[in-house]
Amino acid sequence: MHLSACVRAYVVRSTLGVVLTPEQRLSHFPAGAVCAINWIVAGVIEAMAVNAGVVMGSRRVARPGDITFSGLLDHPAMNYDHGPTHMFSAVFHPDALHALTGMDMPASLNRVLDARTVLPACWLPALEAIQQAPNDDTRIKLLEAHLAPLWTHVQREHPRAPAQRFKAWSQGLAIRASAAGWGRSLRQSERRIKAWTGLNFRKLQLISRAEQTFFDVLETDDTRALNWTEAANDVNWSEVARRNGYSDQAHFCREVRAISGLSPTELRRAVREDESYWIYRVWM
Repeated sequence: MHLSACVRAYVVRSTLGVVLTPEQRLSHFPAGAVCAINWIVAGVIEAMAVNAGVVMGSRRVARPGDITFSGLLDHPAMNYDHGPTHMFSAVFHPDALHALTGMDMPASLNRVLDARTVLPACWLPALEAIQQAPNDDTRIKLLEAHLAPLWTHVQREHPRAPAQRFKAWSQGLAIRASAAGWGRSLRQSERRIKAWTGLNFRKLQLISRAEQTFFDVLETDDTRALNWTEAANDVNWSEVARRNGYSDQAHFCREVRAISGLSPTELRRAVREDESYWIYRVWM
């Protein structure tokens, strides 16, 4: 069963047997239009509360055997690993998970919750089986076996095309929202989008444009440093901004900082050099 219109990615993070400094045990996450179910296989992972780039304290500590649900983020976030860890995550398009579960997506915005309590009871056997699986390949097979019949039913009712970048996904989301049910005004469509995802459409558009810009920078000839070479010309940020529809370079810089917590130049360096920005390298 092809699930790419439902599951955006599988992410495995294991630092077992690896010696990291305290700074390297941090994980920085951008604002993003995805949610995730996370299985803590080994180690202790602390979700940090961050406001304007300042750590405000702990939101949740996850231990081996825990299964958490991470809602959408409308600002950057951070985790801290207390020693070696192993986490397996299934990353979902939020509207797809809402269709599968009926979850209250706005209630999970910027939160890390106990997946056993927020997902339907009929999901619990699959969640536990995945937690007890001997390896990550088996975890993927078990999850897909659970999702396949559920997703077949969803696709029969409201088909969704695969979309691996936010831009295509958000465009499809807007079309489905405008066509769904009674009442097709802009305000009603926006209400549906927020109910399905937890974010309003303007924020989703901001995130999708930022993601496309990150890919654009990667694919630009003068950004060889992102391909792990030292010799590279400076990025022409004005041209990057123009090519991706920002009104000017300052507008582009503000949005990148809102998504990542860093300026474009700082983010470019962090992705290249900083272990704690590993998710950006994986995602790109």
